[in-house]
Amino acid sequence: MSQKKVDSYKKEKAGRKQALKRKKLFRALYAVIAVAVVVGFGFLIYFSTRPQYDVNMDDSKFDEVALASALGYDGVNISDYIEPKEEEVEETPEGEEVAEATATVE
Repeated sequence: MSQKKVDSYKKEKAGRKQALKRKKLFRALYAVIAVAVVVGFGFLIYFSTRPQYDVNMDDSKFDEVALASALGYDGVNISDYIEPKEEEVEETPEGEEVAEATATVE
């Protein structure tokens, strides 16, 4: 072998590990980019083909009474089911404090 070939072989051999690392890194990078592009197109297709409902509550077919009837609403207020955060305290005319407990439906 000529000296020129020997020098190029030694140079290639010295940088072989770095070249392999770089090659593996770019291969992984290309794979990640490809997966991101495929997932992006998947989301784009999914969200563009989903039916979109234009719901305007002002133009609904049911009034509140008919809707409550259809849902089986028996007239109980939702606030009856929510426990108060703290007891309300009121004073009686004699100056005694009485804790007013609100009833909760269970």
